[in-house]
Amino acid sequence: MLIGIDGRALTGAMAGSGRYVSELCRALDQCLPDARFLVFCNAPVSLPVHNSRWSLRTDKTIWGRRLSPFAWYLLRAGRLAQADGVSAFWGGANFLPLGLPRRIHAVLTVLDLVHRVMPQSMSFKHRLAFGWFFRAGLRRADVLVAISEGTSSRLSEFGYRRADLVVRPGVDAQFRPAAAAAISAMRDSLDVPGPYLLSVSTLEPRKNLRGLIEAFMAMRRAGELPGIALVLVGQAGWKNDALLAAVGEARGLGVDIRLTGHVPDALLPALYAGAEAVVMPSVYEGFGLPILEARMCGARVVASDMPETREAGGPDVTYVAPTVAGIQAGIRHALSLPSPQSVMSDRGVPRWDEEGFKLARALTATHWGGRRENLH
Repeated sequence: MLIGIDGRALTGAMAGSGRYVSELCRALDQCLPDARFLVFCNAPVSLPVHNSRWSLRTDKTIWGRRLSPFAWYLLRAGRLAQADGVSAFWGGANFLPLGLPRRIHAVLTVLDLVHRVMPQSMSFKHRLAFGWFFRAGLRRADVLVAISEGTSSRLSEFGYRRADLVVRPGVDAQFRPAAAAAISAMRDSLDVPGPYLLSVSTLEPRKNLRGLIEAFMAMRRAGELPGIALVLVGQAGWKNDALLAAVGEARGLGVDIRLTGHVPDALLPALYAGAEAVVMPSVYEGFGLPILEARMCGARVVASDMPETREAGGPDVTYVAPTVAGIQAGIRHALSLPSPQSVMSDRGVPRWDEEGFKLARALTATHWGGRRENLH
């Protein structure tokens, strides 16, 4: 088989969608040892697997190189996949290329439904993209995959087709409680000397980081959280002027709020484990991978209460309303608990290899008749 893969999520510093696609690519490499893979993108990509079976598919035309990655993917990837003889194509981030021939078996993964749940948090061009092209990908997909049961349910609630399969984010074996030496090394690397609350997400509106800052500031004014910093990990997103202004105001008052930018995966387990609590106050999530990772590292976790985050957090998380008062109450409750600092039960926790096997079955469905009930 020659399998085509949407490479847009693999560009730049990877956010959660990049981690999801990258890890599943590694799992596919193990599950399908006789397949070859073409990653389609006209921008620089960090290939998730480095062997002779993986290649980057770019574009030699001048106009193709000048298009944005999204426009190039929609307009060119389908035709190039046909010319290359691709037999199956995985759209790992909400869209399939336009004009993908019917002979190519198409699998589409829906990561979230932000454009329906919280459209005001998106840029105008992203709202247009979903309005024009999202439903076309759903109609074209031979197998529709959702990142969570919650996302699958929302697809039905909003009048789309229900997912044929759920392939959740997995958790790597490195996400375990960290040794004291690893936490100390992480502190030196990131310049985090004292106790801290932690949030890990792209800096964009639906992550509700401004609400977290407001809650944190109110608690500090009330004499709570003495000497505790707030560490915000993640790359810059969009519509975050108000967030950056709130950070500047807090710093002007002498409150320690740190923006680290993207942090390498190798440092994340110690960063989670060293936190007083990990707070994920999002207004909406398609799943919430940092919640799963943090609890597997033995951290106290506070998260907004919704079906998707409960899939990630299970019974080990403090769930709250994503309001200033709710976030404050969640932090107080989490800090009153003993820190687990022990390996959480792996029962029911998704693994990348297991989830990758499900995706591999979806991509090879035509080889055994393509009956969707067999995907489960």
